[in-house]
Amino acid sequence: MIIETAYGKVKGIQENDVYIWKGIPYAAPPIGPNRFQPPRNLESWNGVKDCSEFGPSAWQPSLEIMSFLGSQTSHMSEDCLTLNIWSPGIDGKKRPVLVWIHGGAFISGSGSSPLYDGTSFAKNGDLVVVTINYRLGILGFLHLADLGGERYKYSGNCGILDQIAALKWVKENVAAFGGDPDQVTIFGESAGAMSVGVLLASPKAKGLFNQAILQSGAASHVINSEKATKNTEFLLHELGLEKTDIQKLEEIQAEQLIEVSTKLPMMSLIPVIDGEILPKHPKELLAEGTAKDIPILIGTNKDEYRLFTFFDPIWKKEDQTAIEKLFQQTFGTRWTKISQEFSKDKELTQSLYEKLMTIMTFTYPAIHVAEIQAEQGSPVWMY
Repeated sequence: MIIETAYGKVKGIQENDVYIWKGIPYAAPPIGPNRFQPPRNLESWNGVKDCSEFGPSAWQPSLEIMSFLGSQTSHMSEDCLTLNIWSPGIDGKKRPVLVWIHGGAFISGSGSSPLYDGTSFAKNGDLVVVTINYRLGILGFLHLADLGGERYKYSGNCGILDQIAALKWVKENVAAFGGDPDQVTIFGESAGAMSVGVLLASPKAKGLFNQAILQSGAASHVINSEKATKNTEFLLHELGLEKTDIQKLEEIQAEQLIEVSTKLPMMSLIPVIDGEILPKHPKELLAEGTAKDIPILIGTNKDEYRLFTFFDPIWKKEDQTAIEKLFQQTFGTRWTKISQEFSKDKELTQSLYEKLMTIMTFTYPAIHVAEIQAEQGSPVWMY
């Protein structure tokens, strides 16, 4: 179970007739001056690296919803750019490869979650399964380019660049683990699926995968550079820093950065239309045919948003005034028209909110991406 990679030897374990390697580094640690920078190439190592234990998770806040889903974040570090592999055989056979990108609103999650154990796929499907970690939240998606200049050109999409680096590592090394580098499917859920949408659109990811699966996410959740810069200015203010103090962000403890980032609304620190990684909105790029050669499977769960309302205390209070305010704040200028269609002379309920949010957040974006891809002649499956 010792495999020679392009950077050195790694030793895994065998469980239930499946070979497993955990915590394989795919890029250099993004620490110190490498914080807010694209992932750097690994340095080769001598000897055999023990890959029997998962690497640390990316730094992230503690969220009740993620604990409920079994995400383990007791061991966190900026040195988190690792991946995990499950393979049914190291026999030279070329098996299809599945690369899983975890969800968690771009601020939480880990490729080492027990939910993402690749044993059954590897064993029952004769597949090689890869799960990855990537930088999250303020460390992965803080857009500093408009304030800090060329040095921070890619900071708003470091998390996406980590994913691309992991895919390059897979392309270069997976054959030694029983996989076919020319049969790579990327798949993800929630922010993982939104990442897949970005990777489908980004010219930087071209040629690194052959198929894509988007579960409960599409290509709508990105932010323009102006809004991203406003978020950065807010966080600098909360940290007591001036716009000229950007470099001091490299010295602040990661825990402090994570804590202050929670003052932003959810889904504020997400991929940025930066002119480079994302030259335009992903849907515009897809409409131009950037992924017309990639078959996709995309879909949504019927009661998708119920997972999120379950943790929102507003529904336990049954305060109709507060609930009306929530509807108005959520849907903004669209609420007048939506209310006429869905709630005329009816009480506003949790069930209605879940239905509308599922349509807006998940169902419609998925249909839109499917339509764009179908117009390009790409094979599309929906569920």
